[in-house]
Amino acid sequence: MRLQGAAYFDGYGLDGRTPRPLLLASPDRQLRPSEAVRALREPVPPTERILAHGVWVTSPERALLDEMCGLDLWEGVVAADMAMAAALTSLARMRRYVASRPRRRNRQLVLDMLALADEHSASARETLTRLVWVIVAGLSPPLCNQPVFSLHGELLGVPDLFDPESGTVVDFDGSDHRSTVARHHDVGREELMRVHGLEYVTVLEPDLRDRARLGARFVDARERGLGRVCRDDASWTLMPPPGWPMPISLDDRLDVADLSAEARATARW
Repeated sequence: MRLQGAAYFDGYGLDGRTPRPLLLASPDRQLRPSEAVRALREPVPPTERILAHGVWVTSPERALLDEMCGLDLWEGVVAADMAMAAALTSLARMRRYVASRPRRRNRQLVLDMLALADEHSASARETLTRLVWVIVAGLSPPLCNQPVFSLHGELLGVPDLFDPESGTVVDFDGSDHRSTVARHHDVGREELMRVHGLEYVTVLEPDLRDRARLGARFVDARERGLGRVCRDDASWTLMPPPGWPMPISLDDRLDVADLSAEARATARW
């Protein structure tokens, strides 16, 4: 997946420090696992092979399934989200592929991961924050990177997570938000959203280490947001103004990419 353009898969775990072994799939019994290599003794049919930068690798769906089968629930959802963020595959494509592998080990766990995955997450920390919202806080899945507008068509922001029922915004502030310019922008965005009746929650890296506390914060914030909605303090909408570009679905983008690849292959012949 790294060779096919998914930057998240850099050989380290979620902490960014713990090395993860390289997964090699082959029916060859001579292949031996080590600290650096995890061997998966399964055949790789021609339909699941891709030449990337001169290296034979498995297809995105096969690679992601193999990866997810060796992870826990939270890590597996992050892996799925990040493969889709890189536009390597989609939820629909993964579900079809997993359905074609009924005897695969940990198949039910993978299906549980896909049920929690989202095609619109932009980072691993966004995904972890969303999982705290859904799993720990027990709240309905929020929208990911959904543009929010004022009633006059002004773009208020594109929150990492957004609960439309309560008007609650959740943004994860990582290292890219530490500069003075970035903080100035973040503070201005938060003030603008609050003026329009939105509840705002900022999540930092240390917050993800205490999931129970963060989950409680989400529940409290959502209750405050529901209170604002009941008082009719809100002046925001998810309806884009006229002329706003319509989003293209991930499946449509992948279909176009497949057609382009087929056209290039035909032209070479």
